[in-house]
This record gives sequence, C-alpha cells and structure tokens, in this order.
Amino acid sequence: MLTAFSVALGFGRESYIAYAYGATGYTDAFYVAAIVPDMVAGWISYSLTNALIPVLKEELHVSPISAKRLVGAVFWNTSLALAVMTALGLLTKGVLVSLLAPRFSLVEHAEAVRLLRIMMVAVLFSGLSGVLWGIHNAHENFYYPSMVGIIYNILLLTVALLLHPWVGIEALAYGFLAGTIGRFLVQFIPLVAHNRLGAPDGLWHPALRSMMRSMGPIFASVGVGSLNLIVDRILASGLNIGHLSDMNYASKIGMLPNGLIGVAIATVLYTRFVTHTLEEDETQLRRITSEGFGWLIFVGLIVMSGFVIYAPDLVAALYHRGAFTAADVRITQSPLLIYGWFGVFYLASPLVTHFFFARKENAFVMRSSLLAVAVNIVGSLSLVGPLGIVGLVLANALSQAVYVLLQTRIMLRRLHWSARVFLIEVFRRGLAPGLAFAVGAALAALTAPEHGYAMSSLAGLLRGLYGGTLGTATLLLYVSIARGNMVSRFLRDLFCGVVHRMVRAYRKRT
Repeated sequence: MLTAFSVALGFGRESYIAYAYGATGYTDAFYVAAIVPDMVAGWISYSLTNALIPVLKEELHVSPISAKRLVGAVFWNTSLALAVMTALGLLTKGVLVSLLAPRFSLVEHAEAVRLLRIMMVAVLFSGLSGVLWGIHNAHENFYYPSMVGIIYNILLLTVALLLHPWVGIEALAYGFLAGTIGRFLVQFIPLVAHNRLGAPDGLWHPALRSMMRSMGPIFASVGVGSLNLIVDRILASGLNIGHLSDMNYASKIGMLPNGLIGVAIATVLYTRFVTHTLEEDETQLRRITSEGFGWLIFVGLIVMSGFVIYAPDLVAALYHRGAFTAADVRITQSPLLIYGWFGVFYLASPLVTHFFFARKENAFVMRSSLLAVAVNIVGSLSLVGPLGIVGLVLANALSQAVYVLLQTRIMLRRLHWSARVFLIEVFRRGLAPGLAFAVGAALAALTAPEHGYAMSSLAGLLRGLYGGTLGTATLLLYVSIARGNMVSRFLRDLFCGVVHRMVRAYRKRT
C-alpha cells in the first residue's frame, strides 16, 4: 500500500513538472543534471546494498554485536567516500555536463551546470540512503524503506511549489535536494533509535574483506549498466529541444510497473533466495522462483495491454495540461509502446539479478551486463537516426531482453530445472489470468467511444478506467471459471455451446 501511494505521488510530481515546465530546454537541462547524483549515488548504494545483505545476515546469525560493528564500519566509510565524491563533483560540474550532453546549446549547458551545483550535494544523502535501505532489509524490516519514496515526493513537490514563483526551474533542484535529505532521515532516525547504528567503533571489520570481494563485480556490473543511461542522454542531447524530456516522461510511465511490482517482488524474494541458498534447499528455490515469475508474467500481460492499447490515453491523462502540449503527447506515447511490448523483460530483470546476487555469482551478473550494454550501444547508434527517441528506447528494451533471457537460462541450469517444466509452471500461474485481463482491455478499446486525447486529458482518463474495469471483470470471470463452482460450470457450458453452434454453422456453409 505504501509503495502504491509512493508511486501515485511520483506521478503527481511528474505531472506537476509537465504542467509547470512542459518539455523544453530547461527541463532537458534538469533531467541531465539529475543524472549525476542519481547515477553516482545509485552506483555506490546499489553495489554496497547487494554486497552487504548476505554478509550482514550471516553476521546476525553469528553475533548481533559484530553485526552492529559491521553496519557502523560500512556506514562511516561510505560517508567519507561519498563526501569526497560530492566535492569532486562540485569542482568538475561543467565537465560532467559536457560529457553527458555534448550536443547541448550554450544556454542549455549553462542551465544544467547551474542546476547541478545545487543538486550535487544530494550524492552524499542519496548514497547513504541506499546503504540504510540495505541495513533495514537485512533485518527484514521493509516499512521504513517503503516510506522513502513518499517522503521524497512530498518534500520535492512542496519545495518546488513554494519556490517556483521566485526561482523558476531551480525550484526543482532545491526540491530534489530536500527530498533526498528526507529520504535519508526517514531511515537513519529509526536505526539510531533502535540502537542498530551509532557512533563509529572503528572503520574496519573482518567481514568487510568478504563484502568488498563481493562488491567488486556488482560495482562493475552497475557501472556498466549505467553506460546505457549515459549513451541515451548523449544521443538524446542532439535531438530536437524537449525530446530528451519527452523520453523521460515516457520512461516514468514505462518503468512504473518495474518499480511498483518488479523491484518489490525481487526485494521480498532476495532475502529468501539468500536463506534457501545457504540452506542448499533447491526445492524451495524452485518454488519461490516459479511464484515470482508467475506474478511477473501476469503483471507483464496487464502492462502490455495497458501500454499498447491505451498509450495516448495514459500520456494525456497524466501530463496533458499546462505547458505540456498535444505535440508532446504524440511524441511521448510512441516510446511507451516499446515499454509495453517488452514489459515482461523489464519486470523480470530485478528478480534474475537478485537470484545470482544471493548466490554471490556477481561476476556472471557483470558479464551479462556487459553483453546487454553492447547490444544497447550498437542498437542506439543504429536506430537513433531513423527513429529518434523511439530508437533509443527500443535499443534499451532489446538489451533488457538479452540480459533476462541469458540470466534465466543459466538460472535454470543452477536449479537443475528443464526449460519446459519451468515454462509450464510459470505460465500455469500467470499466463491465463493475464490473458483474461488483456482480452477485457482489448474489448474495452474496441467498444469505447473515440475522444480526441489531444482535446481532453479527462477523456483519456475515462477510457483508461473503462479498459481497466472491463479487464478486471474478465479476470474475475476467469477466476470464477477456474474455481469450478456452479456459476463457472454454467459459463463454461454456455461458452462451449456458443462455440459448438458457430462451428456447426461454418460447416453447413462450406
């Protein structure tokens, strides 16, 4: 529930940005400036978190006192490293913008540098927030991490709304910084209150050696994965003004299911992967893996039907107001179709990655990431010319597909599981109900009255709600039939009778 509320606030944030600033050179500058703190802090915190959780869980089993010392050593060493990186970023902010957006005009470049000067301090708090997230998850406490997005979005929106009349686009930068600090504090205060983090008791712990060995390949794989984002921004900076922002608006919708469902499922299963791997319980690993993939297939089909059928309606409902024009709606909806067709791969990526992290096969994750980046770079360079931002999104989607398919193949080998049995189990869990929803959504699209999405965001919202409602109705109908009660038998007999009459009539005609 908290995650859903956080996502809703996130869309409120993006809707406000679209309303107040549209898709212009100023928003292009903001999104390029935001890459630096997000990428650097994410790089550090993601690597530390995934290396820390297995090691910390082992320490908790051995000695809670030793585990607390490990937490302190990781936190304070990371604080020093991030403080140095923040200072270096402030000194080289102009060079960083030039590297990320080499085709920016002088005005866009100057604006991005000005915004980065404000936002660079967020590297420290964002990186530490990721470390605290890992500590909470190792203790299997998911409440405070789930509050992170809520606090971030509330603070960003509040500060942006208050400062916008006086400082313009800089209000977003100050809101970004305030939200990042809030994201840190909402996790830091409970750890201190529960005596799980305190003053430094030395900067070294014996378990750090094992953790650093695990972190190396993760750090490299995340760094390699960040190249995808860098390549996209470099190439997008040479497109028409505002297209980089339109691509970002599309990605916020397209990656919503990944953050809401894919990452959530992977996060919950990660500690179980670690536990069952330590216990060498292959049966339980198969069970939770098939359950996770079944949910992902189900959600992926819902995503595909929503994004492919209702792309213009979704974009219009969320963004089409204020400075966000009808032309922006048309540009933004095209990449959203790609996210729909490849939705299952985006959803599955966190799960397969965490499976191998739990087994400490981090080097394999790094090699898979290298292959995916190579596919993305070649695809982006080939497709950006004829297709623009659609080509960039398509190249990224193809790289995700390669990454997930490769990791899934090796995962089945590790579990001594045939692909045929795995697919039957996964499709049994997720394919049929997902298709039921997709059929309902398609029927809604065929029967809904046509309203120009460019004329009214409300029309897009109503069409989307109609599709979701009818899709849910067909899903419930499927569940009723699958349960085998009196109603389901009646519906099954009715359906079979209709099909039988259609076949008989066809045979008479021929």
